[in-house]
Amino acid sequence: MYLSQNFISDITHIAQFPQLKVLSLSYNDIQSFKSIEALGSLNYLQVLNLIGNPISRNLLYYCYVIGICNKTL
Repeated sequence: MYLSQNFISDITHIAQFPQLKVLSLSYNDIQSFKSIEALGSLNYLQVLNLIGNPISRNLLYYCYVIGICNKTL
């Protein structure tokens, strides 16, 4: 699913698509760790792109994403 450049700030409803394998959310407005917690429910996710979001400037961002997606990425 390609949702780049759409001013998205909240992805809690992404859990409605548990079969997702590819999710591109680059250059949106995702700012907090809480806003990406739903990624943990995507058991088949293989590719994730969050480049260009404010959250990607946080030094702990990469570790957090790996931690919640450790089943698949």
